[in-house]
Amino acid sequence: MRRHSGIGVKTFQLRCFCSDFNPSYLNRWLQIAITPGIEKLELRLPASGMKYNFPCSLLFSGNGNSIRHLKLVRCGFHPTTGLGCLRTLFLSQVNISGDQLGYLLSNSLALEKLYLSHCKKIICLKIPWLLHRLSSLTVLDCALEVLENKAPNLRKVCVDGALIKLPLGDLLQVRDLTVFGERECNFVHYARAKLPSIVPNLETLSISSASEVSQTRVKHDLISGDSLHLRQMPEQCYGNIKNVKIIGFCSAKSMVELTCHILENATSLECLTLDTICDNWGEHADRTRVHKIGECFRVDKQMIREALKGLVAIERYVVGKVPPTVKLNVKKPCNLCHVVK
Repeated sequence: MRRHSGIGVKTFQLRCFCSDFNPSYLNRWLQIAITPGIEKLELRLPASGMKYNFPCSLLFSGNGNSIRHLKLVRCGFHPTTGLGCLRTLFLSQVNISGDQLGYLLSNSLALEKLYLSHCKKIICLKIPWLLHRLSSLTVLDCALEVLENKAPNLRKVCVDGALIKLPLGDLLQVRDLTVFGERECNFVHYARAKLPSIVPNLETLSISSASEVSQTRVKHDLISGDSLHLRQMPEQCYGNIKNVKIIGFCSAKSMVELTCHILENATSLECLTLDTICDNWGEHADRTRVHKIGECFRVDKQMIREALKGLVAIERYVVGKVPPTVKLNVKKPCNLCHVVK
């Protein structure tokens, strides 16, 4: 690094996994890397509790004006202005206040994607109308009490269940919504009742609700008997929804009711995916085909039991309601790793 002038550097990625070095080295490396023309900067520090404040003066003195992608993990970041070329901002476990983030957003008018995760000091997040290019927003496990969007062209939103219950501002243009309700009680019931009016032009909906699966954390009415006992919602046509994915599908009555309600009212629906396991796998419905024995993401036995009940509920209450124009994908537990002995 000492012999490198920094001239011509387009991408600089530094991922530190040890904490026994002097943070001043980071400043030297960043000073060499952040020169006019740099476009992508990533700094990931170890999870050892090492405290480091990113030297904002290097970014905002002019050398960072060309940066398009900025990713910071586990450090302090205290901006007082913006970056005119910034397209993507990724902050995870970053010590930054809501006001400081506001300064950055209000002066980064080219921003297209914003990702915030575990940034506990952001209490209030207001996304200004000036961000006309912002199309994707992810906010997970932050301590937000206020989340207000005024960006007019936001199309893709990913949030946890607590945030979706806040007044979110303008979501009329949102087409793709992912909600993680792991800590929310009865979240599926809330989604069934409220999401259609909050995001009226939705095309793709993904819901992950591990809390609905865990009977030790939340008591649910379990589906049983005749499907005539399912509670009915007022009919409402969802003419835009094309894809729906439910991760953590189980035999909770609210889960089955939501699924049936979607099938009966989403007139443009093309694909419905029901995954009975909450894990880190991707689109592979047959988990045994993509890994060796024992390599599945570990889940507890209670989830496996609920997954098996969920498969029975799908066969009994859902399959018969699937129109011929809709593709149903059922993602089952792995028959090698997800076994209850």
